[in-house]
Amino acid sequence: MRRFTIRDLLWLTLVFALGVGWAVEHYQSPNRRLMMRMAAMQNALEGEGWTVQQSATSVKVRRPGEPPAYEVEVVPPDSSFGIPNDFSGHLTEQQEQQATPALRGAYYVESVSSICSADLGQLKQNKQQISEETVRGHKFVAFRDYRCVAFPGGVTGQMIVVERYRVVDP
Repeated sequence: MRRFTIRDLLWLTLVFALGVGWAVEHYQSPNRRLMMRMAAMQNALEGEGWTVQQSATSVKVRRPGEPPAYEVEVVPPDSSFGIPNDFSGHLTEQQEQQATPALRGAYYVESVSSICSADLGQLKQNKQQISEETVRGHKFVAFRDYRCVAFPGGVTGQMIVVERYRVVDP
């Protein structure tokens, strides 16, 4: 009967961890799948005589010597509702003046998160949508939420929070 040493178990653990790590990275990386699809699409288009130009912010597809047949911005705008998308916190007076009127008066504004259309429909059933806008082809929605907060000294209350979302569809 073979006895396993601690060294054997450590090697087995290492091999298992490497296998799981590779599988997770390989099978669950949406960016990798998207990059592979983009490369395949680009090869197919170039095989038919099209040219594909990619930059940090856009993709253009055209036949040589012609205007772009297809052009899309791939980088979303950096602000929505008059507030930077990465901002999270209480608005200053200047930010409140620049913000969409529906967002004014909120105690806290969250940074922009992504949401798919199906989840957006469910969110609309549970929260109050206060604003919607489209910026450079990207749809943004804002919801008002009331959250219970507890302060030192046993004081409790409700805080108005604005949740902002960029609608993305797979």
